[in-house]
Amino acid sequence: MLVLISFARPGGKPTWFNRLAVINLSLILLVRICIIWGPPLLLKIDAMKSFFGFKDWAHQIQKKAGNNYVIFYDGFQDPSKYNFYNNTTRGLAYDSRHYRRTQYDIWPIEDSIQHKKTYYVLDVWLPGVTTDSINVFAGKWYGGWVDDTRTYQRVEFETLAPKEAVSPGQKIDFDLTVKNPYPFAIDFSNKNQKHPVFFEACFFKKTDQITNQKADDSFHNIALKPGESTHFKFNVTAPEQPGRYQLIFSLRTEPFFGGRNSKSINITVK
Repeated sequence: MLVLISFARPGGKPTWFNRLAVINLSLILLVRICIIWGPPLLLKIDAMKSFFGFKDWAHQIQKKAGNNYVIFYDGFQDPSKYNFYNNTTRGLAYDSRHYRRTQYDIWPIEDSIQHKKTYYVLDVWLPGVTTDSINVFAGKWYGGWVDDTRTYQRVEFETLAPKEAVSPGQKIDFDLTVKNPYPFAIDFSNKNQKHPVFFEACFFKKTDQITNQKADDSFHNIALKPGESTHFKFNVTAPEQPGRYQLIFSLRTEPFFGGRNSKSINITVK
């Protein structure tokens, strides 16, 4: 704002500014044209290569998935490309505890995949899950079918964080509030379920998961109608090593890696 005010005054704009602006705009226009054109030399640059090849990638995945929902792992970019090139809304992201939440954890697309057959796409081979490979210009990808899909990405557990530092190995009682955000009833029972659900407390140090603790079996007795809420007490053991940690409560159903079902809670161990 100060620069604009200065430029508005008589003689405030330096003579070199217009020349520099023309050069800057020309470079921006040139780069945009190259990105649209895609010359071979440009495609050798990894940062630029990532813009190309996804139209064929999206069509190849749809050939395998058909009209079924397609689940991508971590991030909004891949399902967005899939939906755009196939003119569909049947692609969605499974954002794990290792990533962050995106619009796919807010939009109600996940509501439509419950107990349906879905196609799971990853950029790594997952033994026992991925059975197909897709090798295109956009890279090598792997896919596999998930029968009777079961996820709880929109469920969130709320609690108050400890106000003081805790001791190494100290037991911390969390009184968690959980509400059913779906327009249908949910429960956490594993009876007669193909894919069991696990409720876990995960301590992270920066991006590394340090510990993983499962809730007791009483968790599986929770059943909620649409909009209904309840409380659950989770006794969590603090890490043994002093330091600053982030605690995340996560619901995990096979074959997925576990979602981010709470805000990150800062825990200091002294």
